[in-house]
Amino acid sequence: MTQYQETDTFPQNPIIKAQTKTNSFSYEIIQEGYYPLSPILVYTFPPNKYKIPDKYIVKTIFGKRSNQQIIKCSINYINNKPLYHIEFEDQVVESKKSTSEAANLYKDILNKIAKLKNLIKLCSSTRFNGIEIFGLQLQNIKKIRENKHRKHNLKPFNQLANSSQKIQWLISEMRAKITAEMSQAIKVYTFNFEELIDNESFYEKENYKIEKEIYRSLKDILNYTIPAWLENGGLSIQDPVLRIRLSGDGRNKISNYGNYGS
Repeated sequence: MTQYQETDTFPQNPIIKAQTKTNSFSYEIIQEGYYPLSPILVYTFPPNKYKIPDKYIVKTIFGKRSNQQIIKCSINYINNKPLYHIEFEDQVVESKKSTSEAANLYKDILNKIAKLKNLIKLCSSTRFNGIEIFGLQLQNIKKIRENKHRKHNLKPFNQLANSSQKIQWLISEMRAKITAEMSQAIKVYTFNFEELIDNESFYEKENYKIEKEIYRSLKDILNYTIPAWLENGGLSIQDPVLRIRLSGDGRNKISNYGNYGS
């Protein structure tokens, strides 16, 4: 595995310099990006397996002074897959496969331009290292992304105002509360499904919700929920219509509609 030496004071200074035994790079971080959540997050190929950020833009300078290259690289996830983009002069190359494919498409165009201009071949036959071209090996910016990601996930509730996170947090809390209360208030019965599967009269009972090998009485559920709906205005005595959806584990769903008196 290639060893890299970094010199930087990022984010105070957007310039990061990296050195290998054979090459030197200067990176100007235009947009540091972030790491998507698993399982969307993509890694480079082994053995490095560097994390690939989203919304990342960097200007890379490399090569000898007589043949220095300046390019702008970016990575954006499109349909949960990274798109690798390189801009140089008035040219653009892209790859959906890897940073190295994008880097070597760029190198091929450089050599074609040189040939058209009757110049010597600008680049050797050695393939470009896409990880180095895009700066994915940079460790300091990696730590900054990971720290921001960690703090973002641990943000306290009182700092989630005006964000979708607050809504998700409230929904999760309410779901847990309702589940806990219903588990105590409404009894759950179990049965041997194999013994009952041939008993057609069992399925004709409208007062049961079947879910794998447990069921609850719909009467118990309604006795628990109707008072709450009447109290908060969710149910009117003048128009006592309930629309009830019965669902299992997501594979079998039934929708029943009925009128229930108060």
